[in-house]
Amino acid sequence: MPFTIHGYGTIFYGKRDFRADATYITTEWLAFAYIPLFPTRSLRVSDLGSSEQSLWDRYTVYDKALPNWKQVLCVYGFVTFFIAWVPAVLLVASRLYSDFPDSLATILGLSLVFIAAAFMIALPLPIPWILRRRARKQVYDQHNA
Repeated sequence: MPFTIHGYGTIFYGKRDFRADATYITTEWLAFAYIPLFPTRSLRVSDLGSSEQSLWDRYTVYDKALPNWKQVLCVYGFVTFFIAWVPAVLLVASRLYSDFPDSLATILGLSLVFIAAAFMIALPLPIPWILRRRARKQVYDQHNA
Protein backbone atom coordinates (compact mmCIF):
# COMPACT_ATOMS: atom_id res chain seq x y z
CA MET A 1 0.00 0.00 0.00
CA PRO A 2 1.22 3.52 -0.69
CA PHE A 3 2.64 5.60 2.13
CA THR A 4 3.43 9.33 2.23
CA ILE A 5 4.77 11.70 4.83
CA HIS A 6 3.78 15.28 4.06
CA GLY A 7 3.35 14.40 0.39
CA TYR A 8 6.63 12.53 -0.05
CA GLY A 9 6.60 8.79 -0.73
CA THR A 10 4.22 6.66 -2.76
CA ILE A 11 0.61 7.49 -3.53
CA PHE A 12 -2.25 6.19 -5.68
CA TYR A 13 -3.39 8.46 -8.51
CA GLY A 14 -5.94 7.75 -11.18
CA LYS A 15 -8.90 5.45 -11.54
CA ARG A 16 -9.82 3.82 -14.84
CA ASP A 17 -11.15 0.65 -16.46
CA PHE A 18 -14.09 0.29 -14.08
CA ARG A 19 -15.86 -3.06 -13.94
CA ALA A 20 -19.31 -4.06 -12.76
CA ASP A 21 -17.76 -5.73 -9.67
CA ALA A 22 -16.71 -2.21 -8.48
CA THR A 23 -13.02 -2.78 -9.20
CA TYR A 24 -10.82 -0.37 -11.12
CA ILE A 25 -7.20 0.19 -12.13
CA THR A 26 -5.14 2.68 -10.13
CA THR A 27 -1.44 3.47 -10.37
CA GLU A 28 1.04 3.80 -7.53
CA TRP A 29 3.40 6.76 -7.97
CA LEU A 30 6.54 8.07 -6.35
CA ALA A 31 5.43 11.53 -5.25
CA PHE A 32 7.23 14.72 -4.30
CA ALA A 33 4.99 17.28 -2.53
CA TYR A 34 1.96 15.23 -3.71
CA ILE A 35 3.06 15.67 -7.34
CA PRO A 36 3.30 12.29 -9.12
CA LEU A 37 6.79 11.84 -10.55
CA PHE A 38 7.28 8.19 -11.57
CA PRO A 39 4.75 5.37 -11.83
CA THR A 40 5.86 2.21 -10.04
CA ARG A 41 2.99 -0.20 -10.78
CA SER A 42 -0.71 -0.42 -11.52
CA LEU A 43 -3.18 -2.43 -9.48
CA ARG A 44 -6.77 -3.60 -9.90
CA VAL A 45 -8.42 -2.71 -6.60
CA SER A 46 -11.75 -2.16 -4.91
CA ASP A 47 -12.34 0.39 -2.17
CA LEU A 48 -13.03 -0.76 1.36
CA GLY A 49 -13.37 2.86 2.51
CA SER A 50 -11.73 4.32 5.56
CA SER A 51 -12.35 3.17 9.10
CA GLU A 52 -12.64 5.10 12.34
CA GLN A 53 -9.20 3.81 13.39
CA SER A 54 -7.49 4.80 10.14
CA LEU A 55 -7.32 8.07 8.24
CA TRP A 56 -6.30 6.24 5.07
CA ASP A 57 -8.49 4.52 2.53
CA ARG A 58 -8.23 0.76 2.46
CA TYR A 59 -8.23 -1.38 -0.67
CA THR A 60 -8.55 -4.98 -1.70
CA VAL A 61 -5.92 -5.71 -4.34
CA TYR A 62 -6.93 -8.19 -7.05
CA ASP A 63 -4.07 -7.84 -9.51
CA LYS A 64 -0.68 -6.12 -9.81
CA ALA A 65 0.93 -5.21 -13.11
CA LEU A 66 3.37 -2.88 -14.82
CA PRO A 67 2.14 0.72 -15.01
CA ASN A 68 -0.95 1.20 -17.17
CA TRP A 69 0.47 3.65 -19.69
CA LYS A 70 -2.88 5.04 -20.75
CA GLN A 71 -3.51 6.01 -17.13
CA VAL A 72 0.05 7.29 -16.70
CA LEU A 73 -0.35 9.61 -19.68
CA CYS A 74 -3.72 10.87 -18.38
CA VAL A 75 -2.24 11.66 -14.94
CA TYR A 76 0.79 13.38 -16.47
CA GLY A 77 -1.55 15.31 -18.79
CA PHE A 78 -3.75 16.52 -15.95
CA VAL A 79 -0.80 17.50 -13.74
CA THR A 80 0.86 19.34 -16.65
CA PHE A 81 -2.39 21.13 -17.48
CA PHE A 82 -2.93 22.15 -13.86
CA ILE A 83 0.68 23.33 -13.41
CA ALA A 84 0.31 25.47 -16.56
CA TRP A 85 -3.20 26.64 -15.57
CA VAL A 86 -2.22 28.23 -12.24
CA PRO A 87 0.37 30.70 -13.63
CA ALA A 88 -2.00 31.59 -16.48
CA VAL A 89 -4.73 32.52 -14.00
CA LEU A 90 -2.27 34.51 -11.89
CA LEU A 91 -1.06 36.30 -15.03
CA VAL A 92 -4.64 37.29 -15.88
CA ALA A 93 -5.18 38.49 -12.31
CA SER A 94 -2.01 40.59 -12.38
CA ARG A 95 -3.00 41.99 -15.77
CA LEU A 96 -6.39 42.95 -14.32
CA TYR A 97 -4.62 44.66 -11.45
CA SER A 98 -2.33 46.62 -13.78
CA ASP A 99 -5.23 47.65 -16.07
CA PHE A 100 -7.49 48.79 -13.22
CA PRO A 101 -5.21 49.91 -10.38
CA ASP A 102 -7.60 52.54 -9.00
CA SER A 103 -10.63 50.26 -8.81
CA LEU A 104 -8.58 47.52 -7.19
CA ALA A 105 -6.97 49.81 -4.63
CA THR A 106 -9.81 49.11 -2.24
CA ILE A 107 -10.16 46.08 0.00
CA LEU A 108 -13.32 45.09 -1.88
CA GLY A 109 -11.59 45.27 -5.25
CA LEU A 110 -8.61 43.21 -4.12
CA SER A 111 -10.94 40.73 -2.42
CA LEU A 112 -12.92 40.25 -5.62
CA VAL A 113 -9.75 39.64 -7.65
CA PHE A 114 -8.49 37.19 -5.03
CA ILE A 115 -11.80 35.29 -4.95
CA ALA A 116 -11.99 35.19 -8.75
CA ALA A 117 -8.39 33.95 -9.02
CA ALA A 118 -8.97 31.25 -6.38
CA PHE A 119 -12.13 30.12 -8.19
CA MET A 120 -10.34 30.02 -11.55
CA ILE A 121 -7.40 28.08 -10.09
CA ALA A 122 -9.80 25.50 -8.61
CA LEU A 123 -11.92 25.26 -11.78
CA PRO A 124 -10.15 22.21 -13.33
CA LEU A 125 -10.04 20.21 -10.07
CA PRO A 126 -13.42 18.44 -10.52
CA ILE A 127 -12.50 17.18 -14.02
CA PRO A 128 -11.16 13.77 -12.84
CA TRP A 129 -14.23 13.27 -10.62
CA ILE A 130 -16.58 14.07 -13.52
CA LEU A 131 -14.74 11.72 -15.90
CA ARG A 132 -14.73 8.88 -13.31
CA ARG A 133 -18.44 9.32 -12.64
CA ARG A 134 -19.15 9.16 -16.37
CA ALA A 135 -17.02 6.01 -16.77
CA ARG A 136 -18.75 4.29 -13.84
CA LYS A 137 -22.17 5.18 -15.28
CA GLN A 138 -21.22 3.66 -18.64
CA VAL A 139 -20.18 0.40 -16.94
CA TYR A 140 -23.38 0.40 -14.86
CA ASP A 141 -25.53 1.04 -17.96
CA GLN A 142 -23.78 -1.73 -19.93
CA HIS A 143 -24.11 -4.17 -17.04
CA ASN A 144 -27.85 -3.47 -16.59
CA ALA A 145 -28.70 -3.42 -20.31
